Amino acid sequence: MLKTLLLGDPTKNSPSIDWLSILVSSFFVFIVIGNIVIYPEAVNDFSLMIMDVLLIKFGSVYLFLGIIVSLFLLWLAFGKYGDVVLGGSSKSIEFSTFSWASMIFCAGIGSSLFYWASIEVIYHYISPPYGLEAGSQAAASVGMEYALYFWGLPGWSIYTLCSIPIAYSFHVMKRPYLTISSVCHSIIGSNERSWKARVINIIFSVSLILASGASISLSVPLISNIFSQLFNIEHNFSLDIFVILITTIIFSISLMLGLKNGIKRLSNMNVILLFSFVLFVFIAGPTVFIFNFGLESLGAMFSNYIKMSTWTSSFGQSDFPFKWTAFYLAWWFVYSPFVAIFIAKISKGRTIKQILITGTLIGSLSSWLCIIVLGGYTINLNIFDIADTVSVLQSTNASTAIISIYNNLPGFKIVIAVIAIICIISQASTFDSVSYVLALSSCKEIKENEEPKNLHKFLFSFLISIIPLGFVFIGGLNILQTSLILASVPIVLIYILMLVSFLKDIKNKDTASVSHSDEN
Repeated sequence: MLKTLLLGDPTKNSPSIDWLSILVSSFFVFIVIGNIVIYPEAVNDFSLMIMDVLLIKFGSVYLFLGIIVSLFLLWLAFGKYGDVVLGGSSKSIEFSTFSWASMIFCAGIGSSLFYWASIEVIYHYISPPYGLEAGSQAAASVGMEYALYFWGLPGWSIYTLCSIPIAYSFHVMKRPYLTISSVCHSIIGSNERSWKARVINIIFSVSLILASGASISLSVPLISNIFSQLFNIEHNFSLDIFVILITTIIFSISLMLGLKNGIKRLSNMNVILLFSFVLFVFIAGPTVFIFNFGLESLGAMFSNYIKMSTWTSSFGQSDFPFKWTAFYLAWWFVYSPFVAIFIAKISKGRTIKQILITGTLIGSLSSWLCIIVLGGYTINLNIFDIADTVSVLQSTNASTAIISIYNNLPGFKIVIAVIAIICIISQASTFDSVSYVLALSSCKEIKENEEPKNLHKFLFSFLISIIPLGFVFIGGLNILQTSLILASVPIVLIYILMLVSFLKDIKNKDTASVSHSDEN
């Protein structure tokens, strides 16, 4: 039974594994983790240096690319290719809109949204852009605007646009691969075993493993802090290991159940639980203030959208556009191929316009709702001197500050227990989706209705689960930011290559269709 569970049903064909890609990716991941554990101080110093070079000196490039992506998305969605169906017909759609949206949202956001929705506004409140006075109402307002901007249209546009080349390659061009290199066949050639294809796929795998581990490591200390308070135990590295173990067990069960019975259900549960909590905070908190502040901030964000997209602080008065705006855009780019493969796999039968517009709006609206309610509740506590999150953040850490935010809600211990459950399920959803996508992308060939073997998925889940331990061990945001920024450099180049190759594919197919029609 265990053999069948890990290797699959021997009577059914299963996609074969590209072991070379897995071994090389594993080698690089262990090198990174080994250096973090053995030389933590040197790694931290290196992180600060890389951050300065890539963000401060080249951060404007990310802002420019964010604008280009948004414009390209609008052209593609509302142009002549917008109604192209990705695989068969609209009758081929496998998942309901709710399940489809839930899986996209959970894969694209993971446990990071709850963390940042609760605390990000405070970071902007104490270090605002535009030379605003720290701790002022203006700083609070602009801080909320930027939080909505960071988690909204620019990021989700990057995600959904990246999914189109992959979905088109797999569902329309009928290439039997869900790899990043397969999308680039019109440029690099169709040999999936060539060195060019392998380099692209290995870069993707290593970047995704490091990025997902870095993101997950944000919520591990938060969950551990909650366990520490609930059970009156010491928060130490052993407790962090226990938290990751719990997450691993949950997503392992989901992995064994597969895409439809596992990932879909876990994603649905995650969305229902998260938004139930958001509704509770909205009702139990300062409802009128949250509604008014959220409506006001959304309006201001749209009014200042172009300014936020292009502000580079050219006179050097602030590093905000680089340490925040450029960093967030880099973060979205790093995750885009991963989310894109996942979206491509579950979007058969949907049109290019549906994925681009519906996916972007659903992702943005869901993120905005969380930020407006949780961020609005947080800023209300500080503006009206109900709680001093700023002092807690400055004297301790972000995880402790987040817990202190919800201390004023009724049933505090139940509230933080629910927060822990949300974060664990969110982490499990991220583990789940990342392992699934990495397994898909390292199959030599895969058909539309096939899934990788569980053993294949567990190999990647093991790699992902050890990454957060290294980041938690060294601590701080510097190593996390550096990992994401470093990974973003090759991923951005691959992203551009995918779009160029896609344009060649769709134009060639369009030309071939016209020629065939003329012959008839």
